[in-house]
Amino acid sequence: MNNPNPSELTDSELVALNNILVGEVTKLSKVVNNDTSNDKPIGEQSLSGLISLYQRLQKEIESRSLS
Repeated sequence: MNNPNPSELTDSELVALNNILVGEVTKLSKVVNNDTSNDKPIGEQSLSGLISLYQRLQKEIESRSLS
């Protein structure tokens, strides 16, 4: 699934994807925070993308009163 449109997801898909993203953001942020290699900018960019998607999903969840 590449950059899903939150408004096109069912309620259950939206909540499931949101839960997965929470776990992935948590794991990746720990890795990025401890990274001292030249790869850190790549991790930061990936984390930024995940957070952006998470925020979009949160807005849709709030608009549907699913929280």
